[in-house]
Amino acid sequence: MEFKEHKVYELPVIVTRGYTIVPKEIGFLGAEREFSLNAIKDSKDNFESYCVVVPQLDPTQDIITRREEVYRVATLSKIIASDTSVTPASLKIGGLKRVEIKDIKSDGKNITCTFELLNDFLGNPTEEVQIVTNILTQINKIWPDSLFKG
Repeated sequence: MEFKEHKVYELPVIVTRGYTIVPKEIGFLGAEREFSLNAIKDSKDNFESYCVVVPQLDPTQDIITRREEVYRVATLSKIIASDTSVTPASLKIGGLKRVEIKDIKSDGKNITCTFELLNDFLGNPTEEVQIVTNILTQINKIWPDSLFKG
């Protein structure tokens, strides 16, 4: 599968109770809720192991049915390895790209989301250092006794 910017995709969702996968990171997850186990299977069977990993807003909530119940920014991920014969199921997952979740679809047993890739860009480190230096200089002019002595 190839993912391009400015296009909407739909994939299975693995919802975590607070754990975030970061792009270019390999993470390990445990999954035991039925909709997450179904997302793992669907991802592997139908989507070349691609899925979206997103933390839910309220970690005490057991069922997720709406976009407003998860963070808006998630991570396009690929399942590297999984063992669903144990409880909780064990996942090794690679984060690929940040995405914006547009909508969540749930039938109570399966969760998918529509999403778009977010454009990550790297700044110029030299410019960023200069900006921070300028900010600290201005803070020191306003509050000469501040902790930001250069």
